[in-house]
Amino acid sequence: LPFRSVPRLLYRWPTWSFSVTCESGSEVAADAALAQEAGAEFPGSPPVNRIRVVFAQDESQLFTNHVIWIADWLKEIPSAVVYDEAGKCLW
Repeated sequence: LPFRSVPRLLYRWPTWSFSVTCESGSEVAADAALAQEAGAEFPGSPPVNRIRVVFAQDESQLFTNHVIWIADWLKEIPSAVVYDEAGKCLW
């Protein structure tokens, strides 16, 4: 993410992109607490690690399938909880 020193992967097409970062620590734990308030249920204890995927705007909706494919892949990870920050909902 901008202004952070966390390594990230950036996938870029001429008109669209998305980034992937692996994060851990107290900020992740605080966000997990917010997710619990939104209804997330974590087996055991709330996570302290996460994969963050940030998509660029896609006003032309040419990359909608890509977003769906990535979300579906994330949902297949055992014990993963996928949270849509823009929509404030759990998948």
